[in-house]
Amino acid sequence: MSERAQIKVGVIATVIGGIILAIILASTEYLGPGLARLARDIWRWLGSGVALPGWLVVVVGLAILGLFGAGWRALSKKPAWNIPVSPKVELDIARLRPLLDKHELSVLRALAHADGADLKIDRLTGQTGTKRLLIEQALDRLRDRGYLEDHYNALSGRSYSLTPAGRDAVIGRDVV
Repeated sequence: MSERAQIKVGVIATVIGGIILAIILASTEYLGPGLARLARDIWRWLGSGVALPGWLVVVVGLAILGLFGAGWRALSKKPAWNIPVSPKVELDIARLRPLLDKHELSVLRALAHADGADLKIDRLTGQTGTKRLLIEQALDRLRDRGYLEDHYNALSGRSYSLTPAGRDAVIGRDVV
């Protein structure tokens, strides 16, 4: 920026600051002598011979504080990490800690022994010897993991079969 442009910007900034402070100073006369004196002292300080007008320092400082506060609020929010996990990665993690409970394993075992056929929930409860409510819960969790899919037929009802990921989970865990 040339020296001439700097002078022009300085004059404009000083005039705008002067207008704002004149309005403030005029309004303080009605608020009492103490406040008027404070405003005059601020006026003198801001108009003193410094390289930057004082009001500009104040405005920039407030802007920086506002940006800092907005950034702080944004950083303080807990991030929601929604990273999809592929079945292959889940199988590797499964070797480190068990992800399936005994009911889920028994459902997988029964579906693996069905050798690709669809099984109804009544047959699954009979083969596993587990209560229907526990089997329904296990089926829901296995379906959410992508290990099985359900098929609905209006005549015969709902049946379940293994997906390719479920087949890989059965083979990877030596269930069959």
